[in-house]
Amino acid sequence: MIGKILLWTLVVLMPGAAISGCTPDVSRPTIGNAFRLNDPHGYVLDDRGKGASFDDGFQTIVLRTGRSVVLTGVEPVGGGEALTFGGAYLLGPDREIKLQQIVEPGTADEHIQLPVRIDADDSRKERQDFELVLQYEFKSVQTISARSGIRIEYSERGANYIQFLPSRLVICPHKMPADDTCSKWTDRMFPTG
Repeated sequence: MIGKILLWTLVVLMPGAAISGCTPDVSRPTIGNAFRLNDPHGYVLDDRGKGASFDDGFQTIVLRTGRSVVLTGVEPVGGGEALTFGGAYLLGPDREIKLQQIVEPGTADEHIQLPVRIDADDSRKERQDFELVLQYEFKSVQTISARSGIRIEYSERGANYIQFLPSRLVICPHKMPADDTCSKWTDRMFPTG
């Protein structure tokens, strides 16, 4: 009799334990690779004075997966000592291509606010890339500050992902030590380019 009770206890308790132990934690994003940069890059920008703002549109991203995703968030990695991040938006594949990629706020083409669904390759469109534009405002720049890249958050099929894209931006103050230059600091911060 005790053996039967013990067996029923194991049968009743074990399935619940197995299910709870195997349920994925969808609240924690995993590392993804749905996007690629068309042209990974870096550039140096001199301090423009506290309160000056600009939109950085150097990032051109392409969805590399065959499935649609929802882009839910974007944030810079680094650079917060010199710049306040004001948000991000996308310019779609139908945008006008311009030579100037750092523009005054609000002067860009019609932009798409996040979150936004990005559909998998659409053969009807000539281009598949999106321009990812980051909005910034200068703080009081006292020292060199650098952004090493951009963290993108997205969801695909109900799962959340994050992805790091290298996109370097170095901000230099107006007053540098006499024996130093911004380019020397940039080479020390990013020795591989």
